[in-house]
Amino acid sequence: MQKQLLWATKIHIQQNLSQAATGHIIDPKNNKKLTVDEACINETVDSADRDSLLEAEAAAVGYKDPYSAKPLSVFEAMKKGLVDDETGLRLLQAQESVGGILDPNLSVFLPKDTAIERKILDENTKCTLNQSPKYYIDPETEESVSYIDLKKRCKIEPQTGQLLLPVAKKLDPNKLIFDGVRKPVTAKQLIEYEVLDKETLKDLQTEKKSVPEVSADKRVNLKGTGPIAGIVTGKNTKISLQEAKKQMLLPVELCADLLLEAQAATGHIIDPKNNKKLTVDEACTDKTVDSGDHGRLLAAEKAAVGYKDPYSVKPLSVFEAMKKGLVDNETGLRLLQAQESVGGIMDPSLSVFLPLDLAVKRNILDTNTSHSLKKHPKCYIDPETDVNISYADLKKRCRTEPHTGLLLLPVKDKLDASKLVFNVSKSIDPSNLIFDGVRKSISILFLSTTGQGSQHGGAKGSVVPGPRLLGAQNWTHSINLY
Repeated sequence: MQKQLLWATKIHIQQNLSQAATGHIIDPKNNKKLTVDEACINETVDSADRDSLLEAEAAAVGYKDPYSAKPLSVFEAMKKGLVDDETGLRLLQAQESVGGILDPNLSVFLPKDTAIERKILDENTKCTLNQSPKYYIDPETEESVSYIDLKKRCKIEPQTGQLLLPVAKKLDPNKLIFDGVRKPVTAKQLIEYEVLDKETLKDLQTEKKSVPEVSADKRVNLKGTGPIAGIVTGKNTKISLQEAKKQMLLPVELCADLLLEAQAATGHIIDPKNNKKLTVDEACTDKTVDSGDHGRLLAAEKAAVGYKDPYSVKPLSVFEAMKKGLVDNETGLRLLQAQESVGGIMDPSLSVFLPLDLAVKRNILDTNTSHSLKKHPKCYIDPETDVNISYADLKKRCRTEPHTGLLLLPVKDKLDASKLVFNVSKSIDPSNLIFDGVRKSISILFLSTTGQGSQHGGAKGSVVPGPRLLGAQNWTHSINLY
């Protein structure tokens, strides 16, 4: 791991303060000792830090006593409430680590016992300093350390005698870019949203880990596990949801519509034949979906890219849109369930999936909605049973295509009514038309007497099964006998 010497003045503002408290700001490039004002003028320090550095410099030159012309030491300023105890101890520790307690009247460092004799320290404060309290931050480990411990890690530059703190070169977290669901996201943003931990960020900054490696570890957050991409028939034919609608392979059109909305709400419309992720506009252009569904799918896509708030430029999440009445509760809960089932609640500002607890913490969900989602509401339709089912349960029934990783929902082939040919030249005895019932065979003659053997207002002899019949012949289309 490449190292470079970074000046202590660049590491942390506390270390700038400690320099000021011990007498001077150090310009390491030119090997100069400067007052705070001089350091601000020549830009050794940021002028925005001037006030805080002047306060720290008072530890060396003395704090002003409103009732006396005599400058006050750090300890005396602490006693008068001009400096809080933690700040005072931190400045005293820095002074002690470079030579002793600084007497601003003499402008020299004194041993602690002498400082006590001169009443610029007391026994209690001496005991506290002897315990080496950890008031500074180690830039390498980001852990709290004492000033003397930091000094022990320093290297001495031979020609100047300056103490230089070795620090690993770190990459800027704003320049570590990850690929989110719909847009790039930085490592800094991922840390702020608790998607990455500090240890992982440190590994990225020191190049122990690469962005692709961490992306693989955080795939669920960054990309999700994927929605239901399409269906697979009994003949192992892969078909898009739009094509399944056209071929009437799903029992009701609504089943496919809801699954397409779930795709849009989780980031992309899936083209399973070409293994492509598309925006709704792209999917309509290349006819992966019907252009007649464009408006409805754009509305669902807002769950991923954000709803427009007329009073703010910030995109709204599904939950925020629900609160503002832009999305009804039933639709919102259905879209949220799809998101949670593929990775978490999607934050459109960040373009990543967040676990429920983090989503609540980020105010893109509340505890009540979280509880509702945990109950697995049945917002979708099972194409096999025509009953309501949760999105997660539908995903469990899917097959994963090995070479693409796409989730495909198995659906049985349906009989094509146009290929059902009957001999109409002979009269047919209705008692010979037998269907498989639940536990035994049943004739169409009996069905006709119960009102199940004729279509509503249809021609005589039309057959539409009323209750779903279980057995070899699972009819889904009308059969007309003439």
